[in-house]
Amino acid sequence: MAIVSLGRPGVPVTYDVDRPFNVVSQGLGFWGNGPLGQLPDNVLRGEEGHGTFQFIGTFASFSWTAPIAEQRHGFNFGIRTTERLEPPSPVPLPATLALIGAGLLGLARSRRRPG
Repeated sequence: MAIVSLGRPGVPVTYDVDRPFNVVSQGLGFWGNGPLGQLPDNVLRGEEGHGTFQFIGTFASFSWTAPIAEQRHGFNFGIRTTERLEPPSPVPLPATLALIGAGLLGLARSRRRPG
């Protein structure tokens, strides 16, 4: 999960998360470069923090609470799975080959015609 602008300088904001996680990265952001840190009991804390954290384990859902309200911050999720979310669409191989063949035949004929 990526976090942008969690908290403000001198005004920390926390996310109390219901799953264990690790802070993977943190760094400079457009609005500042305060710390983003991990506290005991699965709490993420930021003072204008920017970075990413990764949940540990496999689970079907997760949630968090933000005990201290904040006007704005952003987050983004990335999901890694080994299961296909949709069945694959069939590839009409004979029709595809027929179209390619017709195109090649057309190119061959156009080259033979005197210009």
